[in-house]
Amino acid sequence: MKQISNKLISAIISLALMAAVIGSVPAIGADSVIIEKNTSAMYDIKDYGPEFVYDYIVPDAAEDEIVAVLENIKQISDEVTANTDDEYEIICTLDNYVSNLIAYDHDAAHNDVSFDTICLKNVLERNRTTCAGYSNLFAALAQAQGLYCVNIRGSAPDSQIGITIDNLADENTPINHEWNAVWYETESRWIYVDCTWNSLNSYENGEFSMRSAVTTYLDPDIELLSLAHKADSVVYRDFFSAAGAYFENEMTAAVPPNVTTTVTGAVTTTAAVSQTTSVQTQTANSSREAVADSTIAAKSNNNTRDASSEGVKNLPAIIFFAAGCLILVGGVVYALKSPRDANKNDKNDDDGSSEG
Repeated sequence: MKQISNKLISAIISLALMAAVIGSVPAIGADSVIIEKNTSAMYDIKDYGPEFVYDYIVPDAAEDEIVAVLENIKQISDEVTANTDDEYEIICTLDNYVSNLIAYDHDAAHNDVSFDTICLKNVLERNRTTCAGYSNLFAALAQAQGLYCVNIRGSAPDSQIGITIDNLADENTPINHEWNAVWYETESRWIYVDCTWNSLNSYENGEFSMRSAVTTYLDPDIELLSLAHKADSVVYRDFFSAAGAYFENEMTAAVPPNVTTTVTGAVTTTAAVSQTTSVQTQTANSSREAVADSTIAAKSNNNTRDASSEGVKNLPAIIFFAAGCLILVGGVVYALKSPRDANKNDKNDDDGSSEG
């Protein structure tokens, strides 16, 4: 009877330990404040008109050069998506194209970023840019297929400027990243795309390093996106209207319902964009990979990257959790050990066969 009581006590202790361990495992999920911010941002889209778009195509250019760049964009977009009819497949195909073609330009990010770095003409000619250039190119290629695609500016984890996943929800975090959202009319929803973080290509010290792209940030759900992206503003760059009537009625995008579009005739100067993008492009390739690593497990069908410090920050709690499971199982098995063994031991004690 004493042995049975000891076993029950052991099982109870194991259960208590298990409960404590479970309680110590932190919840892994996006901050509700960030989710709300990312959701509400999509209902307030700014459209600055053709004057705002010119320098994103080619800086200080005449209309004929702008038309030439857009013709090239249209031709590339048509060729890349020639075998795809479904809108969703078109989005996936364009993400794959941009993410595999373009390299992240560390040299530009470490020095000065201007329209020269991110404009469509130079991104295509050089095959390198920063995050604003990735999203700029993707948006233009998507619009060439009649898709309503916007550019989202916001914050993302970057150790160089002190932004982490833990403090991303704080107010006034620096704007240091840019990504896209495409309106998917078939399902009446936004599809988020971050070609910068899907791309593993890099350009540094004048040399390219090319690796196959991942799809972690191709149509992530809002919670996965919000783990490492916080929107500040959403902009629609109507590239093809910048060429006047040249492309008129050639591409008609389905505008999302219930969206407030603020039309402004503001003209953006190169100096103004340099000030914004210089912060946006401080997120280097290592930061892109580290943040992607920390969230990649949340979408099981995506490719994986090397583990990062953010990605394993919950490892101690997980180890203790596993240990608690083993202890619990061992305790229960011990407590429920066959009564026959206990009776056998008692009998041996009665027969004087045990030591001592």
